Amino acid sequence: MNRFAADSTGVIWRLLATFAAGALCACAPDMSFPPPMQRPAPASAKPAMSGLVVRMNEMAGTEIASGILPNDPGAPWRWTGRQPRVRVWPDLADGWRFHARITIVGAVLQKTGRQTVTASVNDHPLEQRTFQQEGTVEFESPIPAGLIRIDTPTLIGLDIGGLLVDASGVERGVLLHEIGLRWVGAK
Repeated sequence: MNRFAADSTGVIWRLLATFAAGALCACAPDMSFPPPMQRPAPASAKPAMSGLVVRMNEMAGTEIASGILPNDPGAPWRWTGRQPRVRVWPDLADGWRFHARITIVGAVLQKTGRQTVTASVNDHPLEQRTFQQEGTVEFESPIPAGLIRIDTPTLIGLDIGGLLVDASGVERGVLLHEIGLRWVGAK
């Protein structure tokens, strides 16, 4: 038998085997399934979160928009400047309250006599408070309907009057522990 004929027989068998395997794969039953039926959440559903609060520890980073100084290692707070701002991304537009926990520092009060702190959402002022004593305070304020949108980040902030300028020229307002939104429920 000639060598060329033996080689062509092997090639033919390999082609036949490849064709048969392809034909058998084409006979497999359809294994695709439609996705399950989707149901919208009920209108009264409460979000899984209790709030969108940014805590000023070492982990805070991308949420900080402006006006917040780096923290001291291990400190649960950060100094603010004149207009500290953070970004949060709420899933719902209504049912939130502004929340901040701040410390009014005695050294700032000694220099300024008093401090005014105004809560703001998307640069819209909410409530202003004046402080003449040092200490840690919880600052909460209702948010009017229409200030929060779900298609863009929400800017939460404070506007601080009465700042201390340190020896290096840095403005220091209050010590910020946390700031953000607290869920109170849809009306």
